[in-house]
Amino acid sequence: MTSKSRPPIGPDDVVGVWALDGMVRQDAETGELDPTAFSANPIGYLIYTPGGHMSAFTEHGDGRSALKPDHVSAPDADKARAMETVISYCGRYRVQNGAVIHIVDVSWDPAYHGQEHVRHATLEDDRLTLYRAPADGHAGWYIHWRRVE
Repeated sequence: MTSKSRPPIGPDDVVGVWALDGMVRQDAETGELDPTAFSANPIGYLIYTPGGHMSAFTEHGDGRSALKPDHVSAPDADKARAMETVISYCGRYRVQNGAVIHIVDVSWDPAYHGQEHVRHATLEDDRLTLYRAPADGHAGWYIHWRRVE
């Protein structure tokens, strides 16, 4: 049986708007996969521009992050819970050696500012999968996106 190898993903392959199609957590110790670790029904978008900018926003998608009456006057406990249900950052990106590298300028977590996040990338039809391998005791993630534009 022969397999046809695909060329590495290139910059033009990722440009566009992608809707979140699933997030699968990989346990750092056992390698076990859990498709509901972040949420059973996550929602979000990932945008790559031709000029090298990107923006990512994901949330649980189950309404748990709703802040009432609003994000300023909601109780602190509700604000903390909402923070746990969102992942969001933006900045620049580059494609290199089959990976998409996000250079974070702004983030829901200020600790990410200035960091480079390497995401190994595969593209099949209109489905982009970004993978962060487990490292330093942190879980790995397969994040699946579907092209919408």
